Amino acid sequence: MDTINTDLNRWEPWNPTITVILKKIRNPVPMYYKQTDWIKVPVFGTPVGYDLVQGDWVTPYGKGAINDFVFIMTCRFESMTNAEAKYILTFSNPGDGIQIFVPDESNQSVFKWPFSAPLDGYQPRLEKEEAYLPGQGQRTNIMKDIQYIFRVRTGQEMGTIRGPLYGKINGEINISRDGYIDFTYWLNPDGTPNLEHNRDRNLFDEVRRPQKSLRDILLERQQQQTQP
Repeated sequence: MDTINTDLNRWEPWNPTITVILKKIRNPVPMYYKQTDWIKVPVFGTPVGYDLVQGDWVTPYGKGAINDFVFIMTCRFESMTNAEAKYILTFSNPGDGIQIFVPDESNQSVFKWPFSAPLDGYQPRLEKEEAYLPGQGQRTNIMKDIQYIFRVRTGQEMGTIRGPLYGKINGEINISRDGYIDFTYWLNPDGTPNLEHNRDRNLFDEVRRPQKSLRDILLERQQQQTQP
């Protein structure tokens, strides 16, 4: 127990040795990183896909081509105090899915994730709701202090890389009473379960540069890894 030495005007014990354990930086890789920032689900009551590589709904509602996440949203909105919305999240391939990850409260590192995604334990379905009904108040199963790890494109070819692709979601996939969703995700396109992202490289920025496709990025990374 620390005490104050009034004669020497200092804390005791003085000049203690404190051991600090730092989490290693292993192999951070560039990933697709996106904050969706409350996007409107384009259609209610029918499945609609979201392409994680394009960061958009699939055609005809956006520029996406692959149904990584498939949402079915139901929504009834009269007012903020009389509304209810619910989504069901499913996936396109056997082996795809999502699982909860709860960070260790004692982990004070900036990187709170496991270095590698689990190879099993993925659930093919996630349901969330948000409602406020007259005489009943709020009803929701949105959780705090939760994160997710997911797997998509299992068995699919993507450029020179074969799926599955692994990723993570920071916090909930939130839902609003008037039919919007919001989530922040990272997707690793290199075909490994590595979850350690490179904080200085967002592949969305690189793909948007002229004449640089996802395939170009993957080939460039492979060449860098083979250089002496």
